[in-house]
Amino acid sequence: MDKPNELDFSSSEFNALEALLSPNVTVPVPEAPMYNNLGQFVSTLNRARAKQAQGDGAGPSTRESNQATINTLNSLNPLKRKFLPHQEPVMGRGRSRPQRNLLTRMDEVTRGPMSVLRNCMINKTRVKVWIRGATWIRGFCIGYIAAFDKQWNLAMTDVDETFTRRRHRKTPILGPVDHITEALGSLTTTSSDDSKDKIPSAPGPSNQRKSDPLTGLAVQRQPIDRREELCQRHVQQLFIRGEQVALVSVLPL
Repeated sequence: MDKPNELDFSSSEFNALEALLSPNVTVPVPEAPMYNNLGQFVSTLNRARAKQAQGDGAGPSTRESNQATINTLNSLNPLKRKFLPHQEPVMGRGRSRPQRNLLTRMDEVTRGPMSVLRNCMINKTRVKVWIRGATWIRGFCIGYIAAFDKQWNLAMTDVDETFTRRRHRKTPILGPVDHITEALGSLTTTSSDDSKDKIPSAPGPSNQRKSDPLTGLAVQRQPIDRREELCQRHVQQLFIRGEQVALVSVLPL
């Protein structure tokens, strides 16, 4: 028996199996979302009901509609906490302390030993800085102070440095060594008679001015004894670490 209400979605006699098999079924809501199975539909329906229960129970249940409703309510009646007069927030003053750096810290020094360094820097007074090694005084530097800090790190300009070091020390080889091999290959042996005729030249003066292979600066060297030599050089700019400063003295004008 054919029942006309079996294909009516709103009828109590609706037959789901007949609706799936019949080609003449018209879906009342074509844009309705599609689900893979009944369990997915039930899960979606329960989440929608839970969100609606958390609200005031009125209004649309979709996310877009709820957001639009919230935006409308906020524009009409903005949310505002009810504070008592003594509970109102106080406007802060913000961070008004200026940033400090090396230049500002040097200007703040007005007393103590560091103030002497500041006066020498401002007045362009030459100072003599004694440099120490691990267990000895290595030398001294004479020049102008350009900057300093509380750890006694010094930046100096126009510096005359005098220091001692070992005469025979190992230095790294700079550049390729091919020319050394070629020079050794060109050497020829001489007889004993020829060697007798050649008299070694007299040694030069004690002061020798040579260029340092590492820094390229001219260094004047003067032997002190068999192991040590006294070196002097002029440096335009020099940085001295505070842990190497033994004494600072102000030179007379």
